[in-house]
Amino acid sequence: QIEITNKSDSSSPNINQDYAHFCNITMLDSINKTKQWHTAAWLCPKENVIYYAYGGRYGQVSLQGIYWYPSEKDAKLAVSAVVLQSFEERGLIVGEWKKKVKKKAKKA
Repeated sequence: QIEITNKSDSSSPNINQDYAHFCNITMLDSINKTKQWHTAAWLCPKENVIYYAYGGRYGQVSLQGIYWYPSEKDAKLAVSAVVLQSFEERGLIVGEWKKKVKKKAKKA
């Protein structure tokens, strides 16, 4: 069973509420029917690009190449890291904000 939820979420760190277009997908574990797994995506309204969660400390990759996480928060953190990495690679994160992002990434 898969449930898809689209919602605007202002609790995500460093992302303005106007741009927080998250999609959370929840799936029941096929073995442990009470265990839920989560993945997430973020749509950038300016570039119309969809960023998908991958990697991260708790990510488990499926045979289809989708990363699933034990909590919605973990999935959102993973997709946030993907977005920040893309922005940094393209030079969109500069100055003091860039230093803060790098410092937080080292702690994780």
